[in-house]
Amino acid sequence: MRRYAVPAMFAGVVAIVAAVLAGTAQVKAAPVLTITLAPSANPVGQGQSINYAIKVTNGSSSTVSNVAISDSLSGVAGSGGGSSYTMTRSAGTCSQTASSRVSCATTSLAPGASMTVTVAGTVTASAGSMLHNTASVSGTSAGQTVIAGTTNAALVQTPQGFTQTTVLSGMKNPSVVAFAPNGDMWVGQQAGAIYVYHNGHLGSSPIITLNADGRTELGLLGIAFDPNFTSNGFFYVSYVYLPTDITRVSRLTYNGSTAGNETVLIQGNEAQQKWGFGPGETIKIGPDGKLYWSVGGNPYPWGNAQTLDNIYGKLHRLNLDGSAPSDNPFANVPQPGIDKTIYAYGLRNPFRFTFLPTGGIMLSDTGSSYWEELNNIQKGSNYGWPITEGNCFSCGYANPAYAYGHLPNDGAESAILAYQQPAPGQGFPDLYKNVVFFGDYNRKDVEAVTFDPSYQTPTSDFVFSASAGTISDLEEGPDGSIYWTSIYDGTVSKISANPTQYAPTAVASFTPNNGVPAVQFSSAGSSAPYSTQGLTYSWDFGDGQTSTSANPSHVYGANGNYTATLTVSNGSQTGKATTTVMVGRTTTATINVPANYNAGQAVNFSGTAVDSVDGNLPASAYTWQVDLISNGVAAPNWLHENQQPFFGPKSGVTGGSFTVPTDMSQNANTYYHVTLTVVNSAGVATVTTADIKPNLTTWTATTNVSGMPFYVDGVWHNAPYTTQDVVGVQHVIMGQ
Repeated sequence: MRRYAVPAMFAGVVAIVAAVLAGTAQVKAAPVLTITLAPSANPVGQGQSINYAIKVTNGSSSTVSNVAISDSLSGVAGSGGGSSYTMTRSAGTCSQTASSRVSCATTSLAPGASMTVTVAGTVTASAGSMLHNTASVSGTSAGQTVIAGTTNAALVQTPQGFTQTTVLSGMKNPSVVAFAPNGDMWVGQQAGAIYVYHNGHLGSSPIITLNADGRTELGLLGIAFDPNFTSNGFFYVSYVYLPTDITRVSRLTYNGSTAGNETVLIQGNEAQQKWGFGPGETIKIGPDGKLYWSVGGNPYPWGNAQTLDNIYGKLHRLNLDGSAPSDNPFANVPQPGIDKTIYAYGLRNPFRFTFLPTGGIMLSDTGSSYWEELNNIQKGSNYGWPITEGNCFSCGYANPAYAYGHLPNDGAESAILAYQQPAPGQGFPDLYKNVVFFGDYNRKDVEAVTFDPSYQTPTSDFVFSASAGTISDLEEGPDGSIYWTSIYDGTVSKISANPTQYAPTAVASFTPNNGVPAVQFSSAGSSAPYSTQGLTYSWDFGDGQTSTSANPSHVYGANGNYTATLTVSNGSQTGKATTTVMVGRTTTATINVPANYNAGQAVNFSGTAVDSVDGNLPASAYTWQVDLISNGVAAPNWLHENQQPFFGPKSGVTGGSFTVPTDMSQNANTYYHVTLTVVNSAGVATVTTADIKPNLTTWTATTNVSGMPFYVDGVWHNAPYTTQDVVGVQHVIMGQ
């Protein structure tokens, strides 16, 4: 995925490049293979459909075998970007190997022969970045490797279907934004002033100015509204108080024009360090009606985050009067000195957090120099700071749901928001239902991570806005737009959606797989941008016949290969998908895999493929891919130590093997999905899949001290704890 990179990962690539430059690699001079790349429109918009045509020609007098085309799209200046897109081909098999890369392979190219590949998809690179397209081809001729490559670029403009606007400007260090129950936007400035933005107008004076220390990362950083704000006027603030520099949470009362009657509910027992880094300081009212408060590690002494006798490096859960709820994880632990408001700990700078649609909490923990984290907060759990940050599967601490590495001063998470549509058909399209947005203060952008519906496994990430400024807070407004403060730019901005500008998604498939003239087509998986929109369907079967049914049947009158096209429309935009139907010819592929596996086990897989014309297909016709499926989606690479996909794509072999990790990435909700794609001499691909499920066991852990909790991989549990697990998985279990 984008940006997930550690310098050591590139060592093998560097070695290969160095070998080529030094002349040690066998590279045959052009013009054995030539490659041309026809660009799409320039500029392009985020969300815009793109089409590239790539043509490869064998200009030699010898056949070139093992021809493979690779195409990569990426943004620049650390903006990530890329595309989620697919290849169609005149010959060979194509597969998407990453969010911004596809590859296409064929058996061979005869002298003078050409191969054309079309790349089509949707741009996800953010506005202001460049979309670089690099196409390359390799093959084997006379025992030597032959290569060729080309590139072009396009400017990415404002995301299609979204509009970014500045709501307020000229403010003095706006640090926090919050929306009152009546829809008013409250903006807090770092030095303590709070303004109300009502009906498009900002109040001429603040409703209150707190005695906040506005230096560095300190000051006013949190505003939350009481569940009964409309009747009692109560709201809550978190800030670093002058002159003591003690971090605190207070309740105030708003009378419709001014605020006052400050009551301190909880505060620290030590002054913030004079350099003022990492105070944390978000407050929110949870779905349970409790007040949640995040506090940074301060940052010295380093042990603050790992000890339970202080507020620092923690997420706290309080009653609205500042007392500790009786069901907090450490409320009944028989250990003197424990702060009973602690809900989770081991955090460095938990600058912002958000409540998920599931009711859970996702917290943005700003890293030191190399890692940024999004953590799914679990009651009582330990997230490892200062012992570890990022992912560590053998350390015994809770791992982040999402993390990215960066160079020093090149990343600093500073805001987070789990998007929720205000109502069906309103706000952002349905595909944003499981998206968590976060801001990066150093990169000056808003980024987005898509999760599975349980928000446990990330599936993709992309830059949503590359021009967010020095972002310090991010919230969703009642209109379904996302709003943020840019503290040193003095602005409040928003991104809004235009529902009429989104194209629907088309998915086309058919049964039986190939061979017979009678075919049943399906549009299953096609979707409108909003669930409230209906779709119309139009099929072109590739033989001059059409249908407007969603799932039509069709009988082809002659043998041959046909390209069937499905077009779906929501009334204002259309989406298309194609599929190739092979009539009068069959290719049968089978996969041989074990039914089950244990963690730590080597898993072998193999396959066979028979075509009614070609007979047994050679190894060069095979392409394999193995994915780890976690919570129903393909897990990204940081969940285990191997690249994602877990194996492949790898061509030219009739089988392979992989070893199942023994770490916490393997659990009762995971299994392996094996995909075999074979291509016959006509260039038509046949895909078959097989799932391998884990052997499961149940185990129980308990303690000999009543009421004393313990940790499994950093996650807090009360004894006895019973769980189902994959046989062979290793856990780190620690006491309190």
